[in-house]
Amino acid sequence: MHAEPSPYAGHHLRISSGALSGFTFHVEDWWDRVAGKSWKFCDGNPACIDYALRERTPLDDEVLYGKIGGLGKLVHISQLEIQP
Repeated sequence: MHAEPSPYAGHHLRISSGALSGFTFHVEDWWDRVAGKSWKFCDGNPACIDYALRERTPLDDEVLYGKIGGLGKLVHISQLEIQP
């Protein structure tokens, strides 16, 4: 579990890899802070199911929750274009 909010919370970041590459992602926070548990244990949650089927990313919890358009999505931190 992440004790602190994501430093990217509230930011719009470009997704640079994966199935959603090219989309702008509005970050809300780490998924485990939003849901109170890992994405791996969110049985039946549409965003978690979509993420698990859509991406081949590490099985860690470096996963952010946010929106693309009006839809809630999970995106692994490694998929985002982060500029210093």
